[in-house]
Amino acid sequence: MRKLINIKSTIPLLTLTIMMVFWLGSCDKMDDNYQQYIENGETLYTPKPIDLIGKTGNQRIQLEWDITSNANTDEWVVTYNDVELTFTNTNTTHKEYIVDNIEEGDYIFTIWGKSNSEGASLKETIIVPVFGETYRQSLNPREISSFYFDGTNAKIIFKNSLALAKSTEVKYFNTSGTEVTTVLEKDEFEIDLLDLDFDKEIQYRTFYLPTAPIEIIDEETSEIILVETSIDEFDSNWEIVPTSPFSAPNLDRSSWVAIEESSIAFDGWNIERMWDNDINSAWHTPWDGTNYPHHFVIDMGEEKILTGFEIARKWDWRVTTKTKFEVSTDNTNWTDLGEFINPNPDSDDPQVFDFTSNPNARYFRVTFLEGNGSEAIIREFYVKGI
Repeated sequence: MRKLINIKSTIPLLTLTIMMVFWLGSCDKMDDNYQQYIENGETLYTPKPIDLIGKTGNQRIQLEWDITSNANTDEWVVTYNDVELTFTNTNTTHKEYIVDNIEEGDYIFTIWGKSNSEGASLKETIIVPVFGETYRQSLNPREISSFYFDGTNAKIIFKNSLALAKSTEVKYFNTSGTEVTTVLEKDEFEIDLLDLDFDKEIQYRTFYLPTAPIEIIDEETSEIILVETSIDEFDSNWEIVPTSPFSAPNLDRSSWVAIEESSIAFDGWNIERMWDNDINSAWHTPWDGTNYPHHFVIDMGEEKILTGFEIARKWDWRVTTKTKFEVSTDNTNWTDLGEFINPNPDSDDPQVFDFTSNPNARYFRVTFLEGNGSEAIIREFYVKGI
């Protein structure tokens, strides 16, 4: 029994020995096949550019790429059209190279590394647009929504920026004769011009990036990183800010409180009827012969920039024809914005009146100086501003 066991245990060992003999013989043949490639040692290849991106500019571009090692690269070659450029390799794994003096257009750039001893790397190619004066001349300043001037300071309100707009620059003179430049970022909408000399031009322009950023994923954090693809900004031509009053929307009237009114016919014709959004109700002064003028004072609840007012369509033939408008920030000191004449008392259209200046005010006082008949009847009264 013991011998049988010993004989059986030698069978796997014999088999393994035979297999190793055959395997070693095969390895000798494989070495013969590849010997010619390793006689002079291991071959080191020139690393190729990876993660190649192109950043456009004003008649120039900046190429950026990475490499895994600098050990076997002596110089880099950049070609486009029939132009070939070379520069010496630096001891960094991130490369940047600017190509200057390129006419506007789309270009194909090819990049590869060269080794004096080992030859060239694999090539990488990228298409990059180049911009210049033709592109710049196509740009327009950001659109203006409104301009307001209170006699001392002005405010410009802009519309939404275009996608590639970066910032807007406004240039004006103050009353001391000093030129002032202020900058509005793309996500901002209002800019103040303090102590403005209204008799001199206000100019503005907008800066643009010609291409949008690209998204790159950080391999370590898996976060998306925005990488700018423009190295130059392009400015639009300067334009003059229009300083005539703009038509602003009607202000919200939900917080209005009447703190004074000259007279009322009786309950049901009260002053609040002028802002109840019901065209079929009205404020009505007495019809007992109480004649013009009629007036009221409103607290809007907070300061606003005012640009004008509107009276909804007339009730009947009894129409106000001359109106005085005053404003205040404290209900004590008042500024007279002038007297306004209704140019067409027979019209059913709303009467809209614009101010020549745009003051800040919390309170306003309206005095109806003259009208057809003795009574003032106002369906709805609006104040325009922001």
